[in-house]
Amino acid sequence: CDWTTVPAASLPAGGTDVVLVYFGSWDIIERNPPAVGGEWRTIEDDDYRTWLYSEMLALTDTLHAAGVAHVAWLTLYPAMGEPTRVDEYNALLADLVVHRPDVAHVIDLGGWFSAQPDIDRLLPDGKHTTWKEGDPGTGLEVLQNYLVDQIVTIARPGATIED
Repeated sequence: CDWTTVPAASLPAGGTDVVLVYFGSWDIIERNPPAVGGEWRTIEDDDYRTWLYSEMLALTDTLHAAGVAHVAWLTLYPAMGEPTRVDEYNALLADLVVHRPDVAHVIDLGGWFSAQPDIDRLLPDGKHTTWKEGDPGTGLEVLQNYLVDQIVTIARPGATIED
């Protein structure tokens, strides 16, 4: 997938307030990106982590240049993989906010999931919400019970969902 062209091409003309970016589960497993020598590496490797962070910055910048006011990155749920790698990934997201203030934001979806008593129902496979044709499943619950409020807060600081 060539992310450098897909996101901007799928945006509405005139821009948008907030885009959610939910990557990471593939970024914390062992990968062999050609840009890092084509060797199998993980996020614990300095070269891989530096490359991945540059990709995150580039995606944030690409979306912003295409008219997105705020790029909100979602943290990973710790049970998605090796906890140290999840922590490394989430730390990179925190760095985005420092390097792209007022554009990059972090929504702690992973933390929210961790606090849910019915996590096995929300994420039955530990990674994905449910969805099937004609039934929005638990993805709609996550949106309504957590993400909408976070998106509104980013798009309109000081506003509430009722606004």
